[in-house]
Amino acid sequence: MSDELFKINKRFLNQYRIIMSKVDRLETKLARLDERKFALGNSKITGMPKGGIALSLEDTVAQIDATNRRINEHLQDARKLRGQLENIFDQLINSKQAEVLDMYFIERLGLYEISLETSYSYRYVTQLYTRGVKSCRINN
Repeated sequence: MSDELFKINKRFLNQYRIIMSKVDRLETKLARLDERKFALGNSKITGMPKGGIALSLEDTVAQIDATNRRINEHLQDARKLRGQLENIFDQLINSKQAEVLDMYFIERLGLYEISLETSYSYRYVTQLYTRGVKSCRINN
């Protein structure tokens, strides 16, 4: 039962990290699209053949708009979820568990990074993490 509770709680708590990873990926894509837009806007006729389907500036701008919309949708979902996570962590009795869970799930630090940041041993951080996840009261 305890292991099952850990898995269920972790699955819920991890949603914020997953959404923010998607945002990171989309922001990287957006940077590539911006570079492409700049290159298309400054293209010169060189007389050299180019293979493949030509990308137009309009297509690239449309992709940028679509990517921005997707980023904003994910960020809206993330804000709601972050508020839920903060409320869950505030209900924990052990403030060290709340601190570790906040750093792991919201700030997206790894357990080793948390141990360096807090000056707790890695083993103690792992214990706080595991016990904290099990102690969370999640209302789905």
